[in-house]
Amino acid sequence: MRRIFNSKLFVSGVSLAVGVGLGAGCFRDLVNRSGFAHVKNDPLRDFYKQLPALLIPGVCAATVDFATRSEPHGGQTVEIMKYGFPALSQIKSRESYVIAYDPRNRTALWVVEQLTDKAITGNSNRKFCEFKEDDSVHPYHRATNDDYRGSGLDRGHLAAAANHKWSQKAMNDTFYLSNIAPQNGS
Repeated sequence: MRRIFNSKLFVSGVSLAVGVGLGAGCFRDLVNRSGFAHVKNDPLRDFYKQLPALLIPGVCAATVDFATRSEPHGGQTVEIMKYGFPALSQIKSRESYVIAYDPRNRTALWVVEQLTDKAITGNSNRKFCEFKEDDSVHPYHRATNDDYRGSGLDRGHLAAAANHKWSQKAMNDTFYLSNIAPQNGS
């Protein structure tokens, strides 16, 4: 019984039924008010007047004081996305950038990062980094190094490694294949 109530189809069906019922009642009330039909003592009219207004959540801007931050990103991606998300599917949050991954093409739809003077300076080195598969992506939709071998294409960073020198972990994160797009070989 618990599986039925927790299933997506049940929740969708109940939502659809409630929406259709409320919509039909509102339409009926509209028809009654406009004079197309006249029904006295309509019980639904009183019911709809008692319904609370439904609030739709919005995107709230983060309140981060960038001037007083000691680290360029501090391991948080809140400040990067303070103006909202272009899309909400397959969001991957890393040390200093955020991507939306497209499993059909095995590449990112978009990448957003915040560049500061502190972020692009540091002791991190590319020689300690290797391109690696993103374990947070299902294996069927995951890009692999074999996808690039023998293809004549290079692996191009979307969030560039040189932009994340402030931390070796941040630079390592740019080498996930979810942050890579194929580019013409040299």
